[in-house]
Amino acid sequence: MEGYLLKLTFSIIHTLYPCMQHVGAPAMRRVAQQFVRRDLSNASPGHVAPLTHSPSNTSIRNREVSNLCTAQPHPPRTSRCCVHINTSQRVDVSLVVKNLWVFRGGRAVLEDVSFSAGREFVLVAGPNGAGKTTLFLAILGQVPHRGEICVEGLCGEERAAKVGYVPQHAPIEAEATVWEYVYLPARFRGIKAAERAAEEALKAVELYALRDRPVTTLSGGQRQRAAIARALATGGDVLLLDEPMANVDPQGRVELMSLLRELKRGRAILMTSHELTFPSDLADKVLLLNKGVVAYGPPDAVFREEVLMKIYRYVRIAKTPAGFICVTEDYAHPH
Repeated sequence: MEGYLLKLTFSIIHTLYPCMQHVGAPAMRRVAQQFVRRDLSNASPGHVAPLTHSPSNTSIRNREVSNLCTAQPHPPRTSRCCVHINTSQRVDVSLVVKNLWVFRGGRAVLEDVSFSAGREFVLVAGPNGAGKTTLFLAILGQVPHRGEICVEGLCGEERAAKVGYVPQHAPIEAEATVWEYVYLPARFRGIKAAERAAEEALKAVELYALRDRPVTTLSGGQRQRAAIARALATGGDVLLLDEPMANVDPQGRVELMSLLRELKRGRAILMTSHELTFPSDLADKVLLLNKGVVAYGPPDAVFREEVLMKIYRYVRIAKTPAGFICVTEDYAHPH
């Protein structure tokens, strides 16, 4: 039992604290062991003890993980041009990123990134190494950064509680049911009414009827919907989806697109993608990223050859009644 719970907790930590992937598996396993020993010390044989989430317990856990996540050298200071984001004309601003810099190994991974998003769908596009995943980790507070990031008005570490995150490669344990996969991270994170949150999230993605099935028996599209439910249950005011369409069959993509259309009505959704072909009614804005912001605005304004040629060597665009068809090849030159 302890071995199963250790693997499941290991998986949960990887999802809730994405920065742990940068400190290595041994460190992740040490933290998982600490959590399991605390929460299961009173468990009787064959019974799973309830996970405890007093404010002090949660604070201790977050501090332990934070210490590992921030144990990297602070990025060197460098001069930058301050760009002011004027949000006075937006009524519901869910996310504000202003003058964001991220350094790794002494080099800038993100350079003076500034944008804001309301309750809308933002497609985050750009080549490999453009900083898309790093942007998500910075929003979560899981990589050292400079600048200001606010989620629903919260600009400190507490903003992470408002964010649901679906990593590109979400770990899945063979023993976990769909219910455990969604419910346990919410309870582990100290979400109030975690059981209700998990139930509502599973119903939102239309997987509640499959809650007792092992996650590994789901199709690729169903697994991604389960991962989205997990993110909704643990946060959900702002959803960060890292390449959710990867390794999903065509039918699964259709189902995911339909789900995202429904979810974007009540929250900000940022989704990374290498593919720039998408239905016209899905993305409200496109953030074209290549370390810095190349372009940000409605698809009609960003999906233009003169814009995309700034980072791609070959670009062909066609607009159809169903949406945009964009073909790109290679990357032109560094931004």
